[in-house]
Amino acid sequence: KQQLHLFINQIHTIMKKNLLFATAKRVFAVFATTLLFAGCEGLFPGFGPEGEQITITATTENTISRTTLNASDEVVWQKDDGFVLYDMATGLEIESYFISGGIGTTSGTFTGEKPAWEGPSWAYYGDLAHGVGQVKVLATQKYVEGGFAVNVNPMVAVCNNVEEGVQFKNAAGIIELLISGSQELASIEVSAKEYLSGYYDIDQTTFEKSDSQWAVSSGGNVTLTDINVQLDEQQAKAFKVVVMPGTYTEFTVKMTNVDGSVVTKTA
Repeated sequence: KQQLHLFINQIHTIMKKNLLFATAKRVFAVFATTLLFAGCEGLFPGFGPEGEQITITATTENTISRTTLNASDEVVWQKDDGFVLYDMATGLEIESYFISGGIGTTSGTFTGEKPAWEGPSWAYYGDLAHGVGQVKVLATQKYVEGGFAVNVNPMVAVCNNVEEGVQFKNAAGIIELLISGSQELASIEVSAKEYLSGYYDIDQTTFEKSDSQWAVSSGGNVTLTDINVQLDEQQAKAFKVVVMPGTYTEFTVKMTNVDGSVVTKTA
């Protein structure tokens, strides 16, 4: 008989201690989660005429006092990463920047055109949202061992002079599932009564989910696909799912194996 054990880690802000829930009645996924790998491949076409080329330093958020999401407790940039810069005054003018150095580190250099506008800029990393002050969490996320697929975990920043650098803040929550068993796992679907995926507004001062959020396209589930991992009965494997920040009353986790069998757990 197949044995599966499922644990859900609480997501916490930088000021809170990590907690583990084995049979939690309430699970919290709050703002300020850590991402392992930031990636955005082929999303950002050029905008407008060619202009002056500049190089920007972009750093990921400090992970001290945070849940360790990889072995070295670091948030690192990877090949093909990039981010978009918006004019905060209009939300219309856009520039794109692509990584040119610092792969595998927390401080990458990115190259693109100098913004044509004056004043503050909104920086966004992730699957493209609708513009300034909005974030998008994908309903379907591809599994990557030890981290996330490209564009899955959104980050945001505000800067007055992009050439002085961009310091990103993480803008979503994460559920970590520790699963053991004897089957080959194909996919995981996490569902809740509350919104888990879609668009939501971010306060441009606190970088927290705005109370005045408006859902453009939101859903109550997130699916982690393309897993195809052989589980181990003795050693649990970690699977990370990015979700909207917020308070959740209950999670249901549906685990589908390669042979088509399904195991469902609720916490």
